[in-house]
Amino acid sequence: MSTNRSKWLVSGMLVVGVAVVAVSAVRGVDGEAGQDEAAIKACVDKYYRGVIGADAALIREAWDMDNGRMASVNSSGASDHVSVVPVNQAIAWWIRVKAHTSSSHVLNVDIVDGQMASVKHEFIYNKLQYIEFITLFKVNGTWKIVSKEYTQKKLDG
Repeated sequence: MSTNRSKWLVSGMLVVGVAVVAVSAVRGVDGEAGQDEAAIKACVDKYYRGVIGADAALIREAWDMDNGRMASVNSSGASDHVSVVPVNQAIAWWIRVKAHTSSSHVLNVDIVDGQMASVKHEFIYNKLQYIEFITLFKVNGTWKIVSKEYTQKKLDG
């Protein structure tokens, strides 16, 4: 075999080898990110099943109970104000009544460094539509909700 042909053959093999390693690495990252996304969606789903079923224990499994909080803009008379509530207080509200009608849809999930995630979510609950941003942290291998910010509006009908 000629020297030039051998060089091309070796170069081609190196390129193919690097490509295989690169694809394998990307697949590994996608696999881990895919597992995180599935765990995040499962955590959010657990939370909403708890709210819909007025099940405080299920809600507590999804939230970081020591640090969790919820925030929204509330209107009172002529002015608006931001209301921030610890998750324990919010749970007391959520379990007062089971949902007559509800639906829950994850609209988007962003994961940062496999440790933090932001979920944009739509929740329809008893003729109210909530658009929410939910923040989760992965601590000791488990995703937990640490905050929820939302807006709400009454649906027609």
